[in-house]
Amino acid sequence: MPIYEYTCKDCNEYFALLQWGNSEEEVACTRCGSKNVKKQLSSFSSSCSSDSGFSYGGSSGFSGGG
Repeated sequence: MPIYEYTCKDCNEYFALLQWGNSEEEVACTRCGSKNVKKQLSSFSSSCSSDSGFSYGGSSGFSGGG
């Protein structure tokens, strides 16, 4: 179960939630309850490099490199 990170546009709270797959369920801020939230790019996916022969992407999340 992946962890998705969010920022609330109303109170600027940063929080993370465990969610099933690409669940499109409505997310509410853990501080104020607002549903005006933005999904953030996680530090794992933004720091992943192709130096190891693997690249992030595709339906499984990773694909083998040469």
